[in-house]
Amino acid sequence: ASIEKALQKCILKPLRDHIYSCLLDFHTKDGSLKKLRDKQLVLQNQSLAELGVSARVPDAASLEKIQQRFNTMHTLYSPWKKVMQLLKACKLIYEAMSGSSGKPYGADDFLPVLTYVLTSSNLTNLSLDVEYMMELLDQTQLHGEGGYYLTTMFGALYHISNFQPRQLIRQMSDDAKSSIRQWRTRRTIHHNQSRRRSAQVDKTGKYRQQNWGGGAMVGMIGIGEVHLQHQQLTFM
Repeated sequence: ASIEKALQKCILKPLRDHIYSCLLDFHTKDGSLKKLRDKQLVLQNQSLAELGVSARVPDAASLEKIQQRFNTMHTLYSPWKKVMQLLKACKLIYEAMSGSSGKPYGADDFLPVLTYVLTSSNLTNLSLDVEYMMELLDQTQLHGEGGYYLTTMFGALYHISNFQPRQLIRQMSDDAKSSIRQWRTRRTIHHNQSRRRSAQVDKTGKYRQQNWGGGAMVGMIGIGEVHLQHQQLTFM
């Protein structure tokens, strides 16, 4: 873990801005960011009932705290540290939902409230953050609570991008689930390929690729360059 953190600092920290620049350019050209922002404007004019919200939503003060977590998340270069900020933001949303009553709410109640929160958030930054995390986190880090809320965030962004009036959403759509399954399949293939390549050592000693647990980095980071895959996650 300490080696991975050191290599992330050496590789990801200087490349973070370049990766985001590539992602922004890619999704600006394919029109997905414009579609997401246009749909955000549509959702801002929907009532809570039309968004499928049945729980309390964060007040202005809570929303500001949540946005601060999102803003902090965006500035970080470590995908895992980004996940930690996402978890803190989601905890604030759950606390706002429960209020003083302490009433527990499930995933079906959380997704509409998260969607409501995202209607007043910087969706350009958040969509790039989600892609950055999902592509660069090691497979083992995508299990558990962090992976759950990351895929839930993806589902909420997917819903916003494909929102239709009078379309209630309390669960992740089948299309969003299908996109995540395709992404997991691709990540598994890349992870297995990276493990095989890590075992290859040229007899002359001129080539050696170490697998430091960052299998997600394979095919994405070259010498000062990021090679984005054509089968990227998309909210389209």
